[in-house]
Amino acid sequence: MSTIKRWLGRKPLALLLLGLLAGGGAYWAASGSAADAAKTIFGYAGSGRAGIAVNLFVPDEVYVEPGDTVEWVNPYEEPHTLTFLVGDDGFEFDEVANVEAAAAFDGSESFSSGFIGKDAQFAVTFSKLGKYTFLCLLHQGMVVDVFVVPAGTTVPPQGANSPENTAIIEAAIATGEAAEAAVEVPAPASLPDGSTNWTVVTGPGVPLPQGSSVDVMKFFAPNLSIAVGDTVTWKDETFVPHTVTFIPEELPAEINPFVPEIPSQDFDGSDYVNSGIISAIPDFGAVTEFSLTFTKVGTYQYLCLLHADQGMVGEIVVGSGAGSGPITPPSTGDGGLIQ
Repeated sequence: MSTIKRWLGRKPLALLLLGLLAGGGAYWAASGSAADAAKTIFGYAGSGRAGIAVNLFVPDEVYVEPGDTVEWVNPYEEPHTLTFLVGDDGFEFDEVANVEAAAAFDGSESFSSGFIGKDAQFAVTFSKLGKYTFLCLLHQGMVVDVFVVPAGTTVPPQGANSPENTAIIEAAIATGEAAEAAVEVPAPASLPDGSTNWTVVTGPGVPLPQGSSVDVMKFFAPNLSIAVGDTVTWKDETFVPHTVTFIPEELPAEINPFVPEIPSQDFDGSDYVNSGIISAIPDFGAVTEFSLTFTKVGTYQYLCLLHADQGMVGEIVVGSGAGSGPITPPSTGDGGLIQ
């Protein structure tokens, strides 16, 4: 069994959530036997497919009556939050805060769901007329407006799997696929000692018309064949955080994406190595690039601790050897990363 498969098998829940029903299109449904019965309306918090994360609430406008509940479901590996802020209140992105306010929500108190991971859900029951804006703390511009209207008000169609909602998600995924196809990997550069420096870049983030983004969670190029003594430099000049992490056969007791573990810039595959966060964001002690020089013949697999479940993995073949074959993420980005 590969190191990456073994790591995913024991990965703590906190990292699974950071890592982090693909491509099915948003859905809405109502329950109740009478027109005036309280309804539960279901929608998507994010979506995605095969390493392309769509950071949208779909749709981004919802209409309900007092007593109705909206339940958001996350169909993809990228986590989100559902957060409502009053005044200067603020929460950490992973903080579960005052969720009791969501059970009978009237807009008077702040709350935050914490991470909503894949297949998880979070519900808000509305008790007061008004317009309420909810946001995701992880993804700037990812917001949804809920309009609580008087009973009997005519509202836009909110049918299950509406073509409009499906089209929004499919268009966002297509935007991500186009951005992926346009990625240009820098050419290798010769170094003064006769070795070569190879560059691997992370996938782009692309703004969407709705105000948020779609992010490509992949390394480019994911497979490299290099010589002993060559250097690989990973670059992330986006605002999406990633890690470059090599996990040896002997797994470390603790794995934390935010803590760099770099015993040496010379790498022979024997040690656990984690870049820490690479990104253009100023938080988490992030840097925009990370380099290792490979000193021993072998095949070395690595991953992004935050997005491995979306297929963000790579492989370096040093010296002679065929490697372990293509690294192909499955259609949903979870499990079975090495085919």
